[in-house]
Amino acid sequence: MHTIQSTIRLSFILSVTLLAMLGCDNSVSDKNLVYVPLLEVDQLLAPRPVLFENPKAGLWLDPRLPAQYEAGHIPGAISMPFPTMLTVAKSQLQGQGAIIVYDTNYDDILGKAGAKRLMELGIKNVYNLQGGLDVWQKAGHPIVTGPNPN
Repeated sequence: MHTIQSTIRLSFILSVTLLAMLGCDNSVSDKNLVYVPLLEVDQLLAPRPVLFENPKAGLWLDPRLPAQYEAGHIPGAISMPFPTMLTVAKSQLQGQGAIIVYDTNYDDILGKAGAKRLMELGIKNVYNLQGGLDVWQKAGHPIVTGPNPN
């Protein structure tokens, strides 16, 4: 009888622990996204004094497919297609300053998905450009064509 009660108690404790662990989801959702309007981008990309945690200037990140990147992207942006982020993002982006992810326009979800993926990988200072390339071009900024220089 004592063994049965101990087994039931142990099963109960294990079940509660498992449910608690499953309920504590560390995933990233849309509410974690930080949107930045184009007018504030310069402040994020400027080099910072060494006393800051990430003194490096930031960078532009384009999560679209290589063909889309080659057809037109923000000058200096790096191409990191969304499907490759799991394998390359952490090694290439750790310790960077602000990382501004962009997509094509307000309706494009790839930029949001890319920013969330980076956050899930533990990368800090991730922002999403509101309006993507459309806003960039409408503000009179140039886009460039060609493959990723890296």
